Amino acid sequence: MIRKSIRTVFILATVILLAACSKERSIYEGLGPEEDGVIDVTIPDDGEGAPLESIRHNVDELSSEEKKFVDDLHESEYDKLSFVVIDVENMKIKRSYLGETPRRLASISKLSTALGALERVNNVSVSKVRQMLKNSNNGEASRYVRLAAKAIAGIVSPPAYTDAHSCPNGFLEEEDQAHAVLNWLTSQIPEADWTDASINDGAGCHYDNFMDGFQIAEILHFADSRGKAYAGLNFEQLLSINGTDGTWKNKNTDHKGRIFAKTGTLNPNSNLAGYFYAKRQGVMKKYYFAVFIEKKGGGSYTTKARKLIESLMRYWINFYSAQEGDSLGDF
Repeated sequence: MIRKSIRTVFILATVILLAACSKERSIYEGLGPEEDGVIDVTIPDDGEGAPLESIRHNVDELSSEEKKFVDDLHESEYDKLSFVVIDVENMKIKRSYLGETPRRLASISKLSTALGALERVNNVSVSKVRQMLKNSNNGEASRYVRLAAKAIAGIVSPPAYTDAHSCPNGFLEEEDQAHAVLNWLTSQIPEADWTDASINDGAGCHYDNFMDGFQIAEILHFADSRGKAYAGLNFEQLLSINGTDGTWKNKNTDHKGRIFAKTGTLNPNSNLAGYFYAKRQGVMKKYYFAVFIEKKGGGSYTTKARKLIESLMRYWINFYSAQEGDSLGDF
């Protein structure tokens, strides 16, 4: 549902051009109003020119600030980055760079595992699922995907993988379990496009776990719709909180408590997805986001990838918090 506005924009543009409409009209409803820092795409009155390039600029091109981050921290490998940012209040796509490109999930796969366990396993310990998400515990994720698969599809599983922070040699033997949980989750969001979505284990150790940014946003939106269903907590409160706890504890400390997210690191990938808040004119606004980076290797590349993600988060929070008339870039 979320990404339909991007897929339909090219069809709409073509129809409008062929009809040679005399009126100026906005054809990309995914982008917000000018006061939010994003300019709507319009077609000139005379119908001349090709608006598709303008649309692509807004959808699949980086702002000058974002481009600088990639140049400085990722050796200008633009095709190895993708992200989406979506305004929760009106479900408008604020930023999308290669957002429809399937990316390896790594531990972001745990979002599916956690929701399967929270929604379908009787008497599940919310506090333990919370710790699994915050600290990215692979062993606990392996256990929860097995419990969820049994509740959903009656699958009886061998013992779970037990190590907290490493992946086993070879693949975990829990493809059936992960498929059952993902099938259940996608059935709860039937209006979304799940093309190429694949999860093959509960922890995110499998290299064939893929989704795009809009699919992750659909999952975040579904989790949001559950309200305070998890022992009085929202789903976002189960995730790592920047500057406070979990795997993003020491990141973005200048905006402490504004980011609720799941990290995902599996060489060569470094990812972050979740929710962030920006306060503008006294009003706190909420956004879904997902950032995926494919790097060249570990070590310094991992450090730079995390700095790139941290820089993007800081920039977006600052941008959407800016007062009208302030300039933080060229969205």
